[in-house]
Amino acid sequence: MINLISIEEEDKNRQAEKLKEEVKLMFGKSMELLAKLEFIDILMKLGLSILFEKEIIEVLDTIAASIKINNYTLEEDLYATALCFRLLRLHGHEMSQDIFRGFMDGSGSFSTSKCRDIKGLIELFEASHLSLEGENILEEAKGFSNGILMGAYSALDGELAEKVAHILELPTHWRLDWFQVKWHLKMYEKNNDINSTTTILCELAKLNFNMVQATHQNELKEVSRWWKNLGLVGKLKFARDRVIESFLTGLGLVSDPKQSSYRKWFAKAIALVIVIDDIYDVYGSLEELQHFTNDVDWLWNDLSTFKAEVERGDTPSAIQCYMREANVSEEIARNHFTDLIRKTSTKVNGLVLPPSAASLKPFLNVLANYPRVAYCLYQHGDGFGIQEDLKSKILSVLIEPV
Repeated sequence: MINLISIEEEDKNRQAEKLKEEVKLMFGKSMELLAKLEFIDILMKLGLSILFEKEIIEVLDTIAASIKINNYTLEEDLYATALCFRLLRLHGHEMSQDIFRGFMDGSGSFSTSKCRDIKGLIELFEASHLSLEGENILEEAKGFSNGILMGAYSALDGELAEKVAHILELPTHWRLDWFQVKWHLKMYEKNNDINSTTTILCELAKLNFNMVQATHQNELKEVSRWWKNLGLVGKLKFARDRVIESFLTGLGLVSDPKQSSYRKWFAKAIALVIVIDDIYDVYGSLEELQHFTNDVDWLWNDLSTFKAEVERGDTPSAIQCYMREANVSEEIARNHFTDLIRKTSTKVNGLVLPPSAASLKPFLNVLANYPRVAYCLYQHGDGFGIQEDLKSKILSVLIEPV
């Protein structure tokens, strides 16, 4: 049985290596600018960019240099302009928000006559979430594209409707890349116009996802054995047993299979922190609890879990404290913290996106994933408090292969 499994794994590895070589050859083919951008975008969305980092950097460096010397023009193509802006800024290139001025009218607002294409509006909305502090054009782009897409959604159907609903719920920049691979695979395979290049990339993505998932499963088994041998939950009956959720948190921060030690260490730390949190929820005072709050997380946590925590009689949340301090309603308090989260996300962009941050990219990527993990855990409720809320993500990322 073990030999059969080994043979099957070797066969999959051979298939993956063969497909990798085919993809590497694609980088050498002559392509139009938009085709190059879409090719790299697909690689990123399917979780394959880590396999072709060098090739991707070379292509984007060439595109960035060409734009600077005006060899390429993207005027009057909102989709291509926004996609180019997003990919180059994500990879540390200096991109000015002024690239979108051609799509604005004389009053400084985005022109509906120049921004009619839904694909372009989707990409503009996505690009706007890479804004830095003080970039008013991108803030204008965010509000404009959001309003148009919300208004157009009811008239859309099929793949386009799904994409719009997905990004309006939470933009791609606020999501965890690895957790989105299956969704993107489904969307590409639904496309009736899928070409041979995308078919090959989807096939490689499936093999890669399953192999990486197997690595993550082995790590989880090791962490689970450690947790069971520790026996802490058995001694503290009120404490939550959340070792799987803790591992998922570490996986959200770093999915790279080479970073196994980091994920295991982080999962163990979080599992222990949850027990400490439970001890303080039961026995701690408000003053003591304030030392354990974190700006980005407990904000997002409180937005999702406020009602449940009040009903349980837990110690006051940030929302509850603000309602009392400012004498405002729950809705106003929620809007206040939502605004704080948006501003914090913009500040995080300022740390991780500028070209000067390139040398610290691996560390800064982990930093940027902290608020994304918070969104993932608390977007639809208290992921650590109510296990059912995270069940589908655990199954998708850790249990079920493609």
